[in-house]
Amino acid sequence: MVLCREPRSLTFRKEEFHIIYHFYKDTDGEQYTEEETDEVNINQVYNQYRDKYNLPFPDEIKAVRSKYDLSGQDE
Repeated sequence: MVLCREPRSLTFRKEEFHIIYHFYKDTDGEQYTEEETDEVNINQVYNQYRDKYNLPFPDEIKAVRSKYDLSGQDE
């Protein structure tokens, strides 16, 4: 199968986001995704949503927790 990419729109929380969709195409033209391509696709949407609403990214949250020596778990 060949890895393909094409522009598509995905809906998340009733909003449409434009991404470069990753998928595999077989010789019959059927399209498939797997866990890795699904993750790449949805992370593009999540990142655009975070950027639009000025929400912190996971690495920013980790940096703040580390700076103040906070765990991410309830105690």
